[in-house]
Amino acid sequence: MNVTALILCTVALGADARETIPTSQKLFEVIDNTYLISKRRPLEISEDGTTLQPAVSKVSANAGGDERPPYLLHHHSDASNYISGKYALKVVACPGFPNFLVAGYVIENPRTLIATFPGQPSSKVLHHCYCVLIDTDRNIVVPLDDPRMPLYLNQQQIDDVQTGCQLIWYDYLRKIDQQEPDAPFYEFYWLFRRQFVTLPQLELEGMVYFKPPSSDSKSYPSAQEKSKPPTAGMKAMLQISADGRVIVYEGEFEMQRFLSTTIAEPAAAYFAKPAIAEATEPTVSVE
Repeated sequence: MNVTALILCTVALGADARETIPTSQKLFEVIDNTYLISKRRPLEISEDGTTLQPAVSKVSANAGGDERPPYLLHHHSDASNYISGKYALKVVACPGFPNFLVAGYVIENPRTLIATFPGQPSSKVLHHCYCVLIDTDRNIVVPLDDPRMPLYLNQQQIDDVQTGCQLIWYDYLRKIDQQEPDAPFYEFYWLFRRQFVTLPQLELEGMVYFKPPSSDSKSYPSAQEKSKPPTAGMKAMLQISADGRVIVYEGEFEMQRFLSTTIAEPAAAYFAKPAIAEATEPTVSVE
């Protein structure tokens, strides 16, 4: 796919996250500090932190079996969210900002299902869990699992994190035609793509931002809203145009969904590569 987009930085700015977090085990420790995973005894985590799954039940273990019942992570009045099956630790690195990344656990079998019984809240198997945004230069961790959680960051930190998210977003959009149909924004892209005989150069414009508290508005937050702590939930504004035609998206946005796309890689593969050398001057280019 041909895409024209402003790429804010094309050289590495900031120290590579792997200088602060050199192994998958250290990455797990950061995530564990955020979510207290190791305190949840029904979960079993591999020694290197790269896999996570429900523990074998005591009844099954005593009988010599290996049954791993789903683990209830969140319970709401209308839905219950479970961890079921095995999850792998994945990483999405930020182009141009090696200090910034998305990390979290992704289910290995997305077709895993749980029965829902009459009169009970619907049961959902989580495809992503214990997900975070990490900026090692600024000592920031943003938990992504609860979009309502307030973020205690100053405005400059919020702007920096949003910039990192936007760069990942543009990197993904340039590769969107390589994704599966259920990938983020793929259906939105395909609605536009299907109406051309030959796909022309696409132009992208957009922004990503944290949601103001208790805001249901699709518009960019007002000055009054921006004075309040934002939440970990995100919204996106995206415009794709070509040949005088335009399609616009405004709505909810989940960074953790990128962990199930081609721009993500297993944590072991990410840490096996050498750290990116730090540069001091940004460049601006159009791709």
